[in-house]
Amino acid sequence: MTTRVITNAEIEAEKRLIDALQTQRVPNADTVSEKTESAKKDTMLDVLTKYIPVTVIVGYTFLDTIFRSVTPVPELLWMCSFIVLLIGAGILTYMITQGPEVDIAAMVQGNADVNKIMKDWQDIIRNQRIKQSGIAVIAFTGYVMSIGGPFTSLSAIIPGFVWQAYYGSVALVFAVLLIAIIAAKDLLAS
Repeated sequence: MTTRVITNAEIEAEKRLIDALQTQRVPNADTVSEKTESAKKDTMLDVLTKYIPVTVIVGYTFLDTIFRSVTPVPELLWMCSFIVLLIGAGILTYMITQGPEVDIAAMVQGNADVNKIMKDWQDIIRNQRIKQSGIAVIAFTGYVMSIGGPFTSLSAIIPGFVWQAYYGSVALVFAVLLIAIIAAKDLLAS
């Protein structure tokens, strides 16, 4: 199973590459008869489980439990921990979504058409990594706000502010909406 979200654009780029290789009957290129991981489009449920790295969720859940049990609650440390994990979610997502470096171009030397298709395919994967990192940050923020997290103690940092429980639900709805807007073209259109 891949750790990247597979999109229509990537599937189409791979199909163009395979068609170009098979059309030219390159001696070193074998015919592709079964679907590769990137040819299997993810369902929305698969995508949602891939957004936030498990390490970040586990780490935050552990810290959240500790911070809620301490009296008085260390508001500033809790918020700083959230911010560090938020940054970590973006960086970790970018790092783990790196696809394998494909060197099919070396197999079809002298053919600019296949080289361009390969470059386009790699660009699609690179752009998806950046997009998925942003989505991981949004998803993690929505998750933490939905359970309250350090936001319940903002009154200690921002005088006069009182966290209401429904703020988290509203934040989660808007986070999911924003993710759908960002990813809809790639994930929901078939």
